[in-house]
Amino acid sequence: MTLVERLFALPELAECPALLIGGHAVNALGRIRATLDWDFMICRTELPRWRKALESMGFTLFSEADAFVQFKEPADLPPVDLMLVNEATFEKMFTASIRIQVGTIEVRVPCPQHLVALKLHAAASEYRGERSKDLEDIYAIVRRHKLSVDDPAFRELVERYGGAAAVRLIKSHELGDSVE
Repeated sequence: MTLVERLFALPELAECPALLIGGHAVNALGRIRATLDWDFMICRTELPRWRKALESMGFTLFSEADAFVQFKEPADLPPVDLMLVNEATFEKMFTASIRIQVGTIEVRVPCPQHLVALKLHAAASEYRGERSKDLEDIYAIVRRHKLSVDDPAFRELVERYGGAAAVRLIKSHELGDSVE
């Protein structure tokens, strides 16, 4: 049984909406790469339910900030990170999300455009040590889902979360130019 199956079998999370984000979401959208931890986006108001569920499985709080909570895993499970957002943001992303199968259950991942925005946001963080991995994820999602910064809605998302430099990088990559 996968971690996701075990989590959502718990009564606390059975009816608790969440989005699978991070490396596992990137894999679900077509770029297969190694990833260990499981990242979820949840509505901030759902944190007490998640904390109770994770603690019942042996997880312990590792780090807590305004928008992120990290849990240290028990010996037999991978780490879990939670991204906390307000209800309006969660609803917008959940409504546009895509259903995928993980083991025997259905979960949701952000639509490709929103996952690119999340990866741009992560890459811009001063604490992020894996910017090149984020950029490779972005390029793979853009290529796989035929996204283009020539599309005004997508361009606006890229500019909002990555600035003009991100638009140039993605455009250069779309054209097949070498990108550093």
